[in-house]
Amino acid sequence: MTECFKERVYVDIGLAMLAMVVDIGLAMVVDIGLAMVVDIGLAMLAMVVDIGLAMLAMVVDIGLALWVEFSLTMVVTSVSL
Repeated sequence: MTECFKERVYVDIGLAMLAMVVDIGLAMVVDIGLAMVVDIGLAMLAMVVDIGLAMLAMVVDIGLALWVEFSLTMVVTSVSL
């Protein structure tokens, strides 16, 4: 009776340890998966922000270039008259 009880305890401990290993494995996979998704999401967001800022800078540059050209044209025209 005692031997059977000991074997049962060993099996239970073994299964509990196995369950723990499986849990840790699953938890790590889930954490890594979520972390990667969040990182990729943030990177994509940063990329979108960068692209947005670059486009904004381009628009500002084009705007300034046009404004400078227009101003210079006005000055040249004024001087000519």
